[in-house]
Amino acid sequence: MFWQLIFAHLLTDFPLQLETIFELKKRGIFGIMLHSGMWTVVAIILAPHLALNLLSWGLFFVSHTIIDWLKIKVTEIMPALDNLWMFLLDQILHILVIYIACWFWSDSNEPVSFIILYLCFYIISGPAGIILNFYIKKLFYGSETSVIVSKEAYYFAGERMAIFTLILLPYPFYFCLPLLLMGRGLIFTERRDSALDIAISTALAVFCGLVFILFIK
Repeated sequence: MFWQLIFAHLLTDFPLQLETIFELKKRGIFGIMLHSGMWTVVAIILAPHLALNLLSWGLFFVSHTIIDWLKIKVTEIMPALDNLWMFLLDQILHILVIYIACWFWSDSNEPVSFIILYLCFYIISGPAGIILNFYIKKLFYGSETSVIVSKEAYYFAGERMAIFTLILLPYPFYFCLPLLLMGRGLIFTERRDSALDIAISTALAVFCGLVFILFIK
């Protein structure tokens, strides 16, 4: 159940949190509640033994709404706190809620699905990596150097997901990594990424791959 709920959280917080929903969240409580409702529904779908447990529905919906509302309000009042540490704190609080739910209502007989685990790390390296990569670069450079969502950001998310997959394959496939990284220069001919940009993005994908290998061993 834990990894099913983690997958639901990652899925609704990143790939399914479209730019429209993100903007609605910043405008008011309705957008936040819409997002929290999506998370709650997906969570129940992936943990169907909670379908009749209205208390779990309430925990998922209310906690997510409060956490996201507080994050938005705090960063509106103090924009300097819109940084990597706030992003990580937000994720930790959501995971803590999931842990509490599992403590009370876990289905102990349900095995961990390899596919669910794989998809969790796949999302972290790709769509979630767009946000994480943005805040890491902001930490190093000291200011916002690019928009969060862009054509390039989506391409680099795909690049990281491809690197993540390469890490899981036999080592001869690792030689494809330089060719993969060359693709960004061929596609975005006017863009000149620094060594730090490439290192951060690649390191995130490699880290996800190595951690995933540790989990499945």
